[in-house]
Amino acid sequence: MSRSVKGQGLDALQSSVYIFNELLFCLDVAVGKEVPFEIITAGAGKGQAKVNITGPAGKQVPALTTAKGVEGFNSKFIPLEKGPHSVQVTFNDQPVPRSPFTVTATEVCITT
Repeated sequence: MSRSVKGQGLDALQSSVYIFNELLFCLDVAVGKEVPFEIITAGAGKGQAKVNITGPAGKQVPALTTAKGVEGFNSKFIPLEKGPHSVQVTFNDQPVPRSPFTVTATEVCITT
């Protein structure tokens, strides 16, 4: 089940941009595992989305963001260390509502 997040921005552009993936808002993510999410910009007009991620030690974490037509962008990153990661998303250099937000990367142990 995925969720969308819509802010209460005064600007029509900002109130039309969503971040879509329950992992980013509900659960911890695993170190070394890809974390995909969508930036939905339908209704916000043409523009560019940018994603900047800062890891627990203050280092930048690479993110790959690609356009998916007029409806938005796909983005993904791989946390390389455990701890909180700050994810900042902008659209046309304007902060997306509820951004930055924190994703916590943890080590996952599977026992049998």
